[in-house]
Amino acid sequence: MSKLKQQNDEMVDAFNTLYYALRSLTYHRAIKEVDPGESKFWAHTQSQFMRTFVMEWCKVFGTYDNKLHWIHLAKDEAGFRAHILNAVGITEAEWKIYHDEIVAFRNDYVAHVNPEQRPESVPDMTKARTILIAGYQWLRLQSIASGEEHSGPDDIETLVGELYEEALDLIGAGIEATKDMPEEN
Repeated sequence: MSKLKQQNDEMVDAFNTLYYALRSLTYHRAIKEVDPGESKFWAHTQSQFMRTFVMEWCKVFGTYDNKLHWIHLAKDEAGFRAHILNAVGITEAEWKIYHDEIVAFRNDYVAHVNPEQRPESVPDMTKARTILIAGYQWLRLQSIASGEEHSGPDDIETLVGELYEEALDLIGAGIEATKDMPEEN
């Protein structure tokens, strides 16, 4: 496989990963807003969307050895880093603390179980969402500037907003349809 083909494939994989992560967080938040009550099924479903979000986020922003990590995709590392920090409104030191918190949550709770390092709570994913959106925007513009075709949405934030509204309807209907179903296990 040529180096250019591999880079294009990795960029497409990164875009898909960012989109799937945002979609998972959107569904997680929609379930929370619709409020499924005491349903074990919906609590489990909501939890799995959070787990998927964290795993996907870490593919692009977690460890440097992942082929989809932004450091391997962004042609201007300093520019990308500045763009992310500016979008979130944090310093480099604050980024390190937040990044380490998300990666530790993935390592000790989502991907593996470390009984000695159980998190007291789920980290705030608002920053992680902003990071994903900013990363998507940067990589999209980089792709376009380099002449690569980009078939993803022009405005990922608008798309995610529309997806959220759709998810509220779908999940609301699902919760309504399952509310009287017994859950014995």
